[in-house]
Amino acid sequence: MSLTSHLVKVFETVLRKAIVKHLEENKLINDEQHGFRPQRSTMTQLLEFYEKIMSLSESEALVDAIYLDYAKAFDKVSHPILMRKLKEKAKISGKIGVWINQFLTNRIQYVIVNGEKSEIARVRSGVPQGTVLGPVLFIIMISDIGTNIRNHISLYADDSRLYGRVKNESDALQLQQDLEKIYKWADINNMEFNSKKFELLRFGKSENLRSTMNYISPTGEIIEEKVALRDLGITMKNDLTFDEHIEKIVTKGMQLSGWVLRTFTTRKVDAMLLLFKQLIHSNLEYCCPLWSPNSEELIQKIENVQRTFTRKISGLSGKNRPSYWERLEILKLYSLQRRRERYLILYTVKALNGTVPNPGFTLKTSPRTGPRITVPLTGSSSGIVTPKMKDRSLLVQGAKLFNILPKNLRDEYDQLSPIGFKNRLDMFLRTIPDQPTIAGLSRVAESNSLIDQIMCLHG
Repeated sequence: MSLTSHLVKVFETVLRKAIVKHLEENKLINDEQHGFRPQRSTMTQLLEFYEKIMSLSESEALVDAIYLDYAKAFDKVSHPILMRKLKEKAKISGKIGVWINQFLTNRIQYVIVNGEKSEIARVRSGVPQGTVLGPVLFIIMISDIGTNIRNHISLYADDSRLYGRVKNESDALQLQQDLEKIYKWADINNMEFNSKKFELLRFGKSENLRSTMNYISPTGEIIEEKVALRDLGITMKNDLTFDEHIEKIVTKGMQLSGWVLRTFTTRKVDAMLLLFKQLIHSNLEYCCPLWSPNSEELIQKIENVQRTFTRKISGLSGKNRPSYWERLEILKLYSLQRRRERYLILYTVKALNGTVPNPGFTLKTSPRTGPRITVPLTGSSSGIVTPKMKDRSLLVQGAKLFNILPKNLRDEYDQLSPIGFKNRLDMFLRTIPDQPTIAGLSRVAESNSLIDQIMCLHG
């Protein structure tokens, strides 16, 4: 990371907005890139990747995904090659092109530690990390990495995955040929891969294909196959389940809760809630539309983190402490399951309004029922994809949760601002019982899901 001038950063911010607008409006950036772009995020990248893997997965076939890794990606960018791509591919030239060239070249770096200054080193390549423009220049640099690829490529900044359906040796050979094209692209563009960190994840049941086909790295080594790996903060498994990821976030959530309780002596409501929301919620909810479980066992495991923490709050502990349902009301908290479903609804509305990429929702409207999303069929198995896995997906859960909302709220999905819709949704959710499963307490609804609670309440 480089410490750069704040004055220059102000100008970079203005220029970056103009460049990104130019790239987006003229479709000059490949659609597979989700990094450093408006309306894109790790969430949109992972959701698109997962839904595509689900659709490609079929009986007796594999979906092979090779995770690539650059060696010092941002530092290896060749200035002459980047300037050529800016002019030819991004259509950026003239005074702006001249300014960017001067911004990148003739830079020097040094380090100061304890008042001692190192020797000055000239920066001969790379986009400076710590600048505003650096990330945008980098995604322009790698925007043509997928040229002439017959399979699929998925990108978030320098995190790259090549994947495709493999039914036979011919399909595997085609995937290897696409890899070779990417290796050649790296050579031409003076980029370098770190072959030792390449990983292979194989989704599917075909043991015969698994045992007979391998993929080769740029150094000629076999790319190591993994059962699970960490992808943008989410543990992805080759069976498309998220049990392992949920176990990890629950373990970390309990560890963070323990650290908070050991480190801070206060048990006052405001302080405890602030610490929980700032330190623990984000760990338990990152990218939850992707992995949100529909298994009661997993739902309870996650819920237990908040349930245990709220027992320690002043006035809510001891033998005669209120039940978890009562604590949620007293603290004006949603259960973690209710928070995830609320987020699924908000993300679905964003997709319908085009503020995030639509993963495939189909909306139909009639004067009597109002807008409703078509719910995909989930009753059949396809390879490793089970009906329960389909039912857990955003396309199904998002559609069901949106459709269960009152007609007057659904009618306003595209009329209210995001904040306005969120406030209207919260007003409605406060009328719905929030009753997570607890031994010894019974509820009328079959589960605490909004779908069951609303149907039970309103028929």
